[in-house]
Amino acid sequence: YLDRVNGTGSLSPSRDDKRTMKAFLSYIGRNLYFSLREIVRNILRSLLSSFGIIFLIAFLVLYLSLRQSIKEYIGGTLFGTLDINEIVVSPPASGAGELISMGGRAEKIAPDRVRRIRNIRGVGEINSILRMEYPAKVKLEMFGRSVREYMPVYGISPAFLRKSEKRWRQFVPGAEIPVIVPKFVLDVFNNLAAARGLPQLGEKALWGFPMELVIETAARGAPERRKYDQPARVFGFSAELPLTGLVVPSDFITGFAAAHVGDPGAIRPGFSYAQLVVTVKDVKDLPEISKKIQALGLKVESQQEIAAKTNKALAVIDGSSLVIMGIFLFLTVIAIFNSYLTIVYNRSYTFSLQRVIGVSKARIILTFVFEAAVIGALFGLIGYYMGVMAIGYLKHNMPHWVPVLKGLTLTRDTGGLLPLAVGLSALLSSVSAFIPAVFASNMNLFKAVQK
Repeated sequence: YLDRVNGTGSLSPSRDDKRTMKAFLSYIGRNLYFSLREIVRNILRSLLSSFGIIFLIAFLVLYLSLRQSIKEYIGGTLFGTLDINEIVVSPPASGAGELISMGGRAEKIAPDRVRRIRNIRGVGEINSILRMEYPAKVKLEMFGRSVREYMPVYGISPAFLRKSEKRWRQFVPGAEIPVIVPKFVLDVFNNLAAARGLPQLGEKALWGFPMELVIETAARGAPERRKYDQPARVFGFSAELPLTGLVVPSDFITGFAAAHVGDPGAIRPGFSYAQLVVTVKDVKDLPEISKKIQALGLKVESQQEIAAKTNKALAVIDGSSLVIMGIFLFLTVIAIFNSYLTIVYNRSYTFSLQRVIGVSKARIILTFVFEAAVIGALFGLIGYYMGVMAIGYLKHNMPHWVPVLKGLTLTRDTGGLLPLAVGLSALLSSVSAFIPAVFASNMNLFKAVQK
């Protein structure tokens, strides 16, 4: 629209062009103003149309948190996450990550199998979990009352604690035996204490608590058995040790067995191998070494196998959850679609009148879809915070409702899901409103007046 050249030779717009541009901008501004006013006025009336999105987003947030917790719970391996060059060797009837129990028929790894594993080429360090075969009784003095209970005793080397305990070098036998109490055992002990009228104690109260281990070198009930009192002290607590008894340094168990091998009726050798953690020198040799250990009739678990089993379990969980979410999503879309069809019917006079005065179909569709997107985003925000609140509520109450899920730790999202929740709900609502918006843009004034 430039039609004049000034004295300097440059082009400048004419007055008519300026008026045209001003009128155009004014037209755009008025359209935006009326469109936004129409959206704001109708949003309050349309809030109930996409109400189901709140529950869909809340379920999605809760499901993702639960899925991550299950993944960590299933993928949790012996004493924390295994390194890529480590494998866990277990008796055939047990597996890595399972609770090791003590009983007359407890499975164990024969000593000759351990020697043969040490001789396999490519095997580096071997850390073993020992099970004391001697009957052991824990003796505690609490509130003027004595508590004595038989309890399994396991032995590990300090190397097992390198990843989880800063004081792992101090886990060695001395004047007092350091004892690690698995949290599972602490729960059992508190149940026994409650049954005897004693108060339940937490970790802080028992940290450094003195005790005695009364060890009998012969079988329980044998007339010639001898008893030895060993002073001990609580070294710490662990949620990662999958054991059902107290944990002491393995050097104490082997040293005690060697010192009392000549006792009358002594159980020999006094300990057994419950599990082994084998370190492979070269990761490339891990599959071959695993096959050689399996050929000895033992069960082998590596990080790769555990990850594969975890992914398989999660695939089953994801599949069933996706079916539930798919059904919920379909029903939500149908409900939103029907709600917007009702809105179009109730506002048919307005839509047809807009078409008469010259409002384009595209503008009606865009306005209606944008209105639905705003409503969906609002409900997505509400659904997200409802899901976060549900996670916090279940985190504190789920262990009481379902004790077997006590190991699950639900974590709240730090905000990474918020944009996804808002965007997904806005998209879902706008897509559900698109077809009703097309119906609205094709309204006939005469049919609307007849209604």
